[in-house]
Amino acid sequence: MNKMQVMDEQNRSLTHSYGIMKEELIETRKKYNECRENYLNTVADKLADEERREEFNERLKLQLAEKTKEVSYYIFHLLCIIMQSFIYSCPFITAH
Repeated sequence: MNKMQVMDEQNRSLTHSYGIMKEELIETRKKYNECRENYLNTVADKLADEERREEFNERLKLQLAEKTKEVSYYIFHLLCIIMQSFIYSCPFITAH
């Protein structure tokens, strides 16, 4: 009977240890899942930020190209006006 009591006590002790280990495993799993979720959310946020920056840069490039084209148009017309004034003001150049 003494051997049965020892084995019964060992069984209770092992069952208790198993319960503690199982709870710790569940807690560790929860913490891992929370960390993983936070990491994935952070990566998703960073990717979204990068995409927004790229879209913003593309809009700036288009605006810059448009303004450059507009300024070039005005410079060309100013040069045309200056050349016309020069041509009409020179007595040795005859306008046709």
